[in-house]
Amino acid sequence: MHDFYHSWMITGGHTMFLFWILFAVVLVWLVFAYRDRAEKPGETPLEIAQKRYAAGEISRTELDEIKRNL
Repeated sequence: MHDFYHSWMITGGHTMFLFWILFAVVLVWLVFAYRDRAEKPGETPLEIAQKRYAAGEISRTELDEIKRNL
């Protein structure tokens, strides 16, 4: 007899099908991840400075200096 049961040919079709399913899932995930990131702009430098001022990390004069520089 042949060594058919020890060959990758048995699961070749299933493996290829699973590969394409996995590829499609990853592709869809990447598209959605990129789209979500593109829709949500980051904080502006002024917003960051205002949050730092509100948290007490910088003084009022430092905040005013940052505003002038921006």
